Amino acid sequence: MTSFYKDLNENNPKEKPDLEDSESVVQNVRNLVLTEKLTSLFNPEYGINLERILFDLISDESALDLFNEIIDAVRKFEPRVKLNMSKSDVIPDPDNNKYDVVLYFTITGFENQTFTVTEEIKR
Repeated sequence: MTSFYKDLNENNPKEKPDLEDSESVVQNVRNLVLTEKLTSLFNPEYGINLERILFDLISDESALDLFNEIIDAVRKFEPRVKLNMSKSDVIPDPDNNKYDVVLYFTITGFENQTFTVTEEIKR
């Protein structure tokens, strides 16, 4: 069977060197959320502007700014993904000095499935 999408496995390349289809796209969404703009050598616009947001107070307003950054980045760099805006969220956690990012989405070619990326962004 031919894969729609294929990428290198960044987490466990020795046991499973390649990721295919939905696993590949989920890995790319996770990388996009965790990559600071200007750090990607071949595309300095790739990623989100974490530095500006992370020096703000952790609040609902800064969480909304971070959420909008993520939405813009996903739309620009991951056209295979359609975010479920009603379920996705960035939740501020000032007591633990972090944001919890939860993204729900579908992937082109796999519309009958919902995928999730959950990450912590700490200051």
